[in-house]
Amino acid sequence: MIIKIVNELRSGNYVETRRLQDFIIRVRSVLKAGSLSGDYGYAMSLVGVDIDKPRPPYEDPDERRRNS
Repeated sequence: MIIKIVNELRSGNYVETRRLQDFIIRVRSVLKAGSLSGDYGYAMSLVGVDIDKPRPPYEDPDERRRNS
């Protein structure tokens, strides 16, 4: 994602650069809000990487965090 945003910036595509930056900010805020294990696992699943369920005491993010 970071490489893509840099390439878009270098190409002068500022609208796409801003869209990507907004997405990165959202992902980072979600990951900071909850448990590392569960939230990172959920983020990985969004890009097609299944790292299985988190082990206790960690848990998957609740619906509010998944939709933020």
